[in-house]
Amino acid sequence: MKNKFTLLCLIVAALTLGACSSKKKAVVVKNPRPTPVHVVPSTDKQLKKLISEARSWIGTPYVYGGSTKGKGTDCSGMIMQLFSDVYGLKLPRSSAMQREVARQVKFADMRPGDLVFFTTNKTGSHVNHVGLYVGDNRMIHASSSRGVMESALDLPYWQQAYHSSGCVIETDAKKALQKSPAIPDTTATPSVPLKDLQRLYNALDHQIDSVYVANPEIFD
Repeated sequence: MKNKFTLLCLIVAALTLGACSSKKKAVVVKNPRPTPVHVVPSTDKQLKKLISEARSWIGTPYVYGGSTKGKGTDCSGMIMQLFSDVYGLKLPRSSAMQREVARQVKFADMRPGDLVFFTTNKTGSHVNHVGLYVGDNRMIHASSSRGVMESALDLPYWQQAYHSSGCVIETDAKKALQKSPAIPDTTATPSVPLKDLQRLYNALDHQIDSVYVANPEIFD
């Protein structure tokens, strides 16, 4: 009788443990880190198309959550669409996630086609802005105040807000496009007004950028 009672207790205990284990919930990992993108090869033609397409977005109005020329775009939406159109590469939607999947590169080693990331928020705690590096220390990005525009990276505002740089495409052609042709010094040749006008335009463009970046809160 005692043995039967002991056996019964063991059976009940086994059933109880089985029932408890069946009620355990699966562990859900929240906000998993994105898988880094394998840097894809790029031809010279594709890289030129990428930069040309980016410049065709200039003037597009800023719309938070947008990603089209017609209706407007934000910074990461434009980047996502550009790489999708030219390379068929699917990048994450936010600038912070795009930074996570890109292969990190040093600022001094950036080439056209690379991504530049910034922390423009007051706390500076996370990436919230991205631009496409186009060479000659300039980038194309979507400003919340002026829409898609081309800006100089040597402005104090962008230097202070700079977070990191990343690469999602790779090609030897990027090195050839790293620097735009320098504008010749026209001080010794005043008979060529077109070059003087070009230099004046560049100087004015830099000054206009300086005026707008004097108010960081209007940038995303």
